[in-house]
Amino acid sequence: MDCIKSVVDIIDRLWNCIAPEVKYFAKIGKNMYHLRSQVQELTALRDDLQREVDRAIGERKVPTNEVQVWLSQAKKIIENKGKMEEEFQQSKKCFYGWCLDCPSLYKLGKRIVEATRDAREHGDRKKKLGGVAVLPLREPVRTLDRVWNCIMDQKTRIIVISGKGGVGKTNLVKNIHGRIRETRHFEVVIFVTVSRDWNIKKLRNDIGKEMRLDLSAEQDETQASSLLFNKLKGKKFLLILDDMREKVDLKKLGVPSPKENGGSKIVITTRNRGVCNDMEIDEEIMVEVERKYRVDGVAALHLDRVLKWLMDAKTGIIGIWGKGGVGKTNLVKNIHNIIRENGHFEVVIFVTVSRDWNIKELRHDIGKEMDLPAEEDETRASRLLFNKLKGKKFILILDDMWEKVDLEKLGVPSPKENGGSKIVITTRNRGVCNDMETDEEIMVEVLSDTEAWELFQEKAGSMISSDLEPIARDVCKECHGLPLAIIVVGRALRKETNREVWKNALRVLRTSQFELHGMEHQVYLHLKFSYDHLETDILRDCFLYCSLFPEDYHIDVDDLIAYWTMEGFIEGVQSLEDASAKGNSSLKELVDSCLLEKDEYEENAVRMHDVIRDMAIKITSGSTERGRRFLVRAGLGLKECPEVEKWEEKDRISLMENDIQSLPDEPKCTELSTLLLQGNELLQEIPQSFFKQMKNLRVLDLSRTGIVSLPPSISELGSLQALKLSECYDLESVTHVGGLEQLRFLDLGYTFIKELPREIGQLTRLCRLDLSHASVLSLPPSISELGSLQELILSYCKYLRSVDHVGGLKQLQLLDLCETRIEELPREIGQLTRLRRLNLSRTERLVNIPVDVTVSLSLLEDLEMLESSYFMVGDNREELIENVGHLNQLTHFSADIPNDLCTSSQWEFLLRDKLKSFHLRFGDPDALRSWSMVGPERRTRCLDIQKPTNVRQEAVGLLQYVELLRLYNHDEVRTISAMGARNLKRLKECWISDCDHMESVVIAKEAEERTLPELEILYLEFLPNLRSIWEGNETPGSFGRIKNITLEGCDNVMHLFSSNVLKLLNSLEELNIKVCDEMLEIVTGEVGNGVIALPMLRRINLYKLSKLNRMWEGVLSLESLQAIEVTSCPSLRQLAIDIEKTPELEVIKGEREWWDSLEWQNDSIKSHFQNKFEHTYIPKPIPFFPWG
Repeated sequence: MDCIKSVVDIIDRLWNCIAPEVKYFAKIGKNMYHLRSQVQELTALRDDLQREVDRAIGERKVPTNEVQVWLSQAKKIIENKGKMEEEFQQSKKCFYGWCLDCPSLYKLGKRIVEATRDAREHGDRKKKLGGVAVLPLREPVRTLDRVWNCIMDQKTRIIVISGKGGVGKTNLVKNIHGRIRETRHFEVVIFVTVSRDWNIKKLRNDIGKEMRLDLSAEQDETQASSLLFNKLKGKKFLLILDDMREKVDLKKLGVPSPKENGGSKIVITTRNRGVCNDMEIDEEIMVEVERKYRVDGVAALHLDRVLKWLMDAKTGIIGIWGKGGVGKTNLVKNIHNIIRENGHFEVVIFVTVSRDWNIKELRHDIGKEMDLPAEEDETRASRLLFNKLKGKKFILILDDMWEKVDLEKLGVPSPKENGGSKIVITTRNRGVCNDMETDEEIMVEVLSDTEAWELFQEKAGSMISSDLEPIARDVCKECHGLPLAIIVVGRALRKETNREVWKNALRVLRTSQFELHGMEHQVYLHLKFSYDHLETDILRDCFLYCSLFPEDYHIDVDDLIAYWTMEGFIEGVQSLEDASAKGNSSLKELVDSCLLEKDEYEENAVRMHDVIRDMAIKITSGSTERGRRFLVRAGLGLKECPEVEKWEEKDRISLMENDIQSLPDEPKCTELSTLLLQGNELLQEIPQSFFKQMKNLRVLDLSRTGIVSLPPSISELGSLQALKLSECYDLESVTHVGGLEQLRFLDLGYTFIKELPREIGQLTRLCRLDLSHASVLSLPPSISELGSLQELILSYCKYLRSVDHVGGLKQLQLLDLCETRIEELPREIGQLTRLRRLNLSRTERLVNIPVDVTVSLSLLEDLEMLESSYFMVGDNREELIENVGHLNQLTHFSADIPNDLCTSSQWEFLLRDKLKSFHLRFGDPDALRSWSMVGPERRTRCLDIQKPTNVRQEAVGLLQYVELLRLYNHDEVRTISAMGARNLKRLKECWISDCDHMESVVIAKEAEERTLPELEILYLEFLPNLRSIWEGNETPGSFGRIKNITLEGCDNVMHLFSSNVLKLLNSLEELNIKVCDEMLEIVTGEVGNGVIALPMLRRINLYKLSKLNRMWEGVLSLESLQAIEVTSCPSLRQLAIDIEKTPELEVIKGEREWWDSLEWQNDSIKSHFQNKFEHTYIPKPIPFFPWG
């Protein structure tokens, strides 16, 4: 029996194993029936969805990737069912004919079951689909449309259009240029052709011209680059560079990175595809070839889903979660931009929630976005915010949340109970979504292999050789699709051709000395590779040092480099100026490596991405390596210091920007080299023994604290290099600093210190002493003992009356005495033989400069004396001018010069042979003292003249060396041309104001040859007798570069210029005419119909011209005109423009009443320009009712 039982058990087990397999052909008919049913349902779903797609396409929308993939898969399942149906019918014939093929029948039956399951599951997926279609981001229609869509795409920043010569690239970007101006999508639109013999300076100048920014006079390329950068920074710009032959360094050029500048774009055309590899482009478009629609980075699927949820009335709170660096912030920024544009919500708020957030700060940030007043009482603040949002359809985006936020306590109404409002959160922790009770959530995952490789190629350089590609792909795979890691690693290996470097990179990424757990550790591991890949340990130390600052902190570059220098990171330099240059070079390397970012809000600042900072803090907080053991608790709102035990064996500690009120008595910090305590305004006292066990401290920052004095133990800091005490408003003395024998940097700016202690002279290694805005009355005799001092900053010390005892400062290179009360320069300043920069601006009491002082300053390069009284009332004034001429190194000089010194022969020598830049103001002493005319924004060759006598004899000869001339309140000058054409050859800007006898800028009979050939800007203001700009026949070559003409308050002008002068103005871009009561027309004389004139004119602005009845007779062809603005010109009834002759015109602004009164040639023209009209509201003046 046991034997039989065993056999039965075996049979049962065998049957259990084979029964499922037998069913594949035993029940094949029934299974086929189920497949038909499932596919029938799937076909119905497919047809319904296809109809929706067809309808969307008819509305010029693009099906989402998600929908397209679903339809494609459905098609395959349906087609596959058809093939199996044929095989099944064929098998039935064999089966009924007893030709049984069990293996084939088994395989078919298994495929039928699997296909049934696939059809059912695919049908279920249909229910989870997002929106069917979206408005196209990129549409494969025409090349023009493709470029247009790239420009409109938030993710695309740099676009290259490549192709052979003559295929139409220039025409293409010209069309784009015209279309983009119609949209006003960008604040600044620049079109520049890059010539074959281009250079960075010429290209920068051309861009500057497009922006009415004269950079050609700026000799210092760094300064010119900075000027252009500042002009573009913070503006949404489009820069079109046509016909590029090679790479352009955007930073050197002075153009901000479009990725860091709020939706800006750069479009490049080129014949050389190598430019695509050299420039870090986002998209390349070949004119001959069309590409398929694609979306990079965070897939459009996520964007489509979130946008669909935002339109769904049932959805209130949406959660977006995923590990750091996967693109959550970029996703919600795109959503933010789209929502702002479509106007679906009344209120749109975007706020970043930092890790150390609190409810009050978050409410304050939301309030700032809504311009709500600050409110200290939390209950009232919450109610104020609630009432502001209640009843409005709002969207609140909370980026980077770390824990639950109580919306009721915050003051935010429940979105479901507030008329379709929404809240979108991003977080690295999915638990936050659960705590916030989100209605929908989505996980932003890493990029697919294809997307990751495309991104890696963009960052590493797409010209990776075939030999390196396999290992490069392996490196990319080790980034696990994390965008931030891909970017950092790719940039670290950009254009690397050494195979061994790639192999080492792969090895490092695959092995780590740390045991990493979780997502954050994966991020850390890959980001750390970029840190490890830095060339030197010093550069790594520089990077880690930046983690001492709070999250999202604007790190001042000058302060940072000073810290680096005093910590010993900047080696091999002889001066602070050299240290600054080398420090900026290191900073550039860190920015280029994506480990630091240029601050988008502050010019001279950098910041750390929060994930990068997390990585740096992880390196330092767990390090046992000497020099890299940090304790960072910056910007956390701490009221108490961390436990004193945590201070031990730390190399650097940052407790800055907190609310700490007290410090430990005597922490044991024998290895500490940096201690940052700035920004603790509640800290009023430092314990007497606090510094006793900090023998190695090199950098101490106590700025913006409430301390009243320094403790005695500070004198024991024998290694201290830098001490910052700026903005310590309660600090009145700095006793005990005499023992700081190694101190090199002392900042006492913005303090109420009235006198320096005698022991200041013991600081024999001090290099920089900053007393700007301090209350010092005088300098102590001991200051002469500072034999290493290179920079002495005394600017805005308004109580300082003398600078005695400075003769011993043999190494001094900078002495800044701007806006002090000094009355004389001591003779001993002549002993400062290394002095390179001396600032005496605004020294209104300065009357004495010893004759021989300036002669001794043989290395002086920069002498500033604007608004100084010396040349008005000082002694030995003429001798000083002569001595300035003997300063062989002098390159810049500025001063106020009274009439009696204008005749000095020394001026021509200075301006002709010595100075690269200058700013001289000639005039009556009393007038100069009251002259508030603002100086030029950049260093140039500027001459201001106000009320001098005999200007034609005394100053005319100097004009040939001047690029910017400003005449103010002058009684003699009738014309500029009378000063002689040869004297005006270099003039680029001319400003004339309040000159009562000025009749014309140029009178032809006075101009023997071409006049003002380099002039670019002409500004004429309050000239009561001015008749016109040019009188008489035109002189070819005159006014050839003029770009901007502004006329204001010139009541005698009836017309600006005659029709024959138009041919001179081929470069004119902007024409502004304001408050000229007698002006009847801009151009006198018939100009003819269709005459091409003013080919570069882009903007006309007419304001308060009460008698202006026409701009000109006839219709000019204004090919570049983009905007006309007319305000308070009631007599102007015709605009003299035509549809075909103004192809670029984007907008006409004016009052509605004026617009309705205009006369047109026909209704078609009126209708065309009606679409370009933009009403401007001019508020009526408030009547004045005198009291009583």
